[in-house]
Parts: sequence; C-alpha cells; structure tokens
Amino acid sequence: MMDLTEESPREARLEMIGKALKDKAPVKYAELESSGQLDQFLEHHDEAMMAGYRQAKQKAWEETVDTFLKFFDPCCDESSLPMG
Repeated sequence: MMDLTEESPREARLEMIGKALKDKAPVKYAELESSGQLDQFLEHHDEAMMAGYRQAKQKAWEETVDTFLKFFDPCCDESSLPMG
C-alpha cells in the first residue's frame, strides 16, 4: 500500500478513497456520482481520515516518549533524591 500521509499529494489520497468506495460500496459511489456530490464526499472523507491520522500519530509519539524516557536509578527511590 502506498504511503499517503500528509506529505503526499492530496489528489492521490482522493483517488485512493474514490477507488475504495467504488470497489467496496459501488451503489453509494454511483449515487454520489449521479447526484454530483462525489467530490464533496471524497474531500470530506479525506479531511476526516487525515484528522484521524494526525491524532494517531500524536498518540504514537506520546506513547513512544513515555516508553523510552522512563529513566530511574534502581538504587534509589524518590524520597532519597536530593531536592532541587
């Protein structure tokens, strides 16, 4: 599968969404196309998909930082650490 993250062209994502819709929900695709609402639907779906991607990316970053920045001195507990 192609990497169609934010850095990639929006047109490529719209094409991917349109193809998936046409392949998986051909009746809905035909209804949207015949009513002239296909482009609007694809654009809205792209915006929602990218918002979900950004949220997932942020969550993954937060979890990564949390996982890899857990440092501690095994010999000491927090009550014996110097104040400051």
